[in-house]
Amino acid sequence: MVPELTLIAEDNAHPVEFLGMVPDFNIVLAKMNGSMKGLYFSRKIRDLRLLLLGIKKDYRNQGVDALLFREGFKGVRNGGYKRVEFFWILDDNIPVQRIVEMVGGRLYKKYRIYEKTI
Repeated sequence: MVPELTLIAEDNAHPVEFLGMVPDFNIVLAKMNGSMKGLYFSRKIRDLRLLLLGIKKDYRNQGVDALLFREGFKGVRNGGYKRVEFFWILDDNIPVQRIVEMVGGRLYKKYRIYEKTI
């Protein structure tokens, strides 16, 4: 059985939120060392990266995100994954930082965008 790692929430057949997780292939790339033995390690991936997350403004703060995460983390458990990294959460994205806290995560990196006129 393939776990559900990409989900789309709909309202009357219109997408309102999406969540996309992929296996973290960094462990495979690190062990390949220029050979094909990395394919063996791809079966041992136990980490995921949450690369895509979005919710339409009108549906924020209504619990849709909680439902999507509940269903998404069923796929995490069913797939035997142990860890999910929320990838590239910007420093000023407080709503997503709160979601991370809500699901028991911890903030260990901050990304900031700087701008300078040249």
